Amino acid sequence: MSRREDLMFKPVEFRTLMDLVQEFEGAYRGYWHNLRKIKIGQYVSHDPHSVEQIEWKHSILDVDKLSKEELRKELERHTRDMRLKV
Repeated sequence: MSRREDLMFKPVEFRTLMDLVQEFEGAYRGYWHNLRKIKIGQYVSHDPHSVEQIEWKHSILDVDKLSKEELRKELERHTRDMRLKV
């Protein structure tokens, strides 16, 4: 949601969703901000004729209340769910 180069565009090079989140967290820290919540949507169909409703906020994770290990597990769970939908 930012127009800052290191927050807006991320190349597809991250091995896990946790790696991507950690990259965002580091970028936010560089601007003196804290990452407090993560909102992750579901898979979006690339079919231009699809009438599926897009679920933008499928998972909402409160970073302040989760340990790093709990956050990693939640992100892995979301990744597994996404793979099953594809």
